[in-house]
Amino acid sequence: MICHCLASPQNARMRCVMKLPILPLAALLLAGCGGGDDVDVADYFNAAPYANAACNHPDGRLTTRREMRLFQHEIAAPRFAQGLQRYYHRYGLTFFSQQTVQGVDQQYALDTNEVALSLALRKEFPGVDLNDESLPTTNPELYQRIVKSVMNFVFQPVLAFARGHTAGTQLTNLVVLPQILRPGGEMLFPPGAEVAGLAISPALLQRFASMDVPELEAWKSLDLPADFTPMMFLDGKLLSQFIIRAPELVDLVAAHEFGHTGGLIHREEPHNLMLPGVTPGESTCTDGLDDDQIQTMRETLGISTPAPLRLKGEPPDPVASLQQVLPAADLGAIARGDRKALARFVRHFLH
Repeated sequence: MICHCLASPQNARMRCVMKLPILPLAALLLAGCGGGDDVDVADYFNAAPYANAACNHPDGRLTTRREMRLFQHEIAAPRFAQGLQRYYHRYGLTFFSQQTVQGVDQQYALDTNEVALSLALRKEFPGVDLNDESLPTTNPELYQRIVKSVMNFVFQPVLAFARGHTAGTQLTNLVVLPQILRPGGEMLFPPGAEVAGLAISPALLQRFASMDVPELEAWKSLDLPADFTPMMFLDGKLLSQFIIRAPELVDLVAAHEFGHTGGLIHREEPHNLMLPGVTPGESTCTDGLDDDQIQTMRETLGISTPAPLRLKGEPPDPVASLQQVLPAADLGAIARGDRKALARFVRHFLH
């Protein structure tokens, strides 16, 4: 599940991003942030309370300890870990780490190079007419293999990280990268659209299965390790633009993505943490979770016994589900290097 962040000049709602002058990154760079034996890992989650007392009011329904492992490239991860702790403190959820921050080589989480994707598809499926819109019906198995290839290409950086850092589902990996989308070339989305973070976990995939969402079939095609560790990625450069002037919004983005790792899906109720965006002047640290969301988190975090999740009705047709995510016409367009078609496909994972 990816946090889809939209910012429109005609709309006061700014999804996970504020249009502020870019601030110096000196305080957020790697220097002094992990890797040394003298680092006190407890400081990673040492967060001062909010000035608004209502945001610190004790709730305690998520009282437990959760291990986090921090990873970073160029932008320091502890600042975001502190914001995560500051938000969830009210619920009694305490984060801890048993190791110093680890550096990672990757600079982005999603590979959106449409030219490389087009070449990869033509190399993997030589002689196949990828523009054949009848593929889903005439050769559904081949169509599913092609969609799988598209998914694994786009999510390759996430998959590479998951394979190298799987340590069970009883902890969470927090990764701060310079970008979520691969930089360079034409923008994938129109001006004003930003992606601040993404998250995926076994609990979230189980939640999708219980809801019968079409995207589940696409997620299932990813070559993720069995019982991969829940992971959340944050766009460090984007969030650093308002980390000083609007730190509460940064906290909300981090807390939102952690909510996804806990099995929470998007909600549209105002002032819910899982609203798919933050609004300057409206979103505050008082934005919270409803009772059913708390229960889902309790089950995921092992605080209470989870209820069995069941699909409603008959199991969905996997090919029909995939066609909703990647229609045959768009598949052919992607194979031709059409960036707009790629954007339409990626959008399915951003709502």
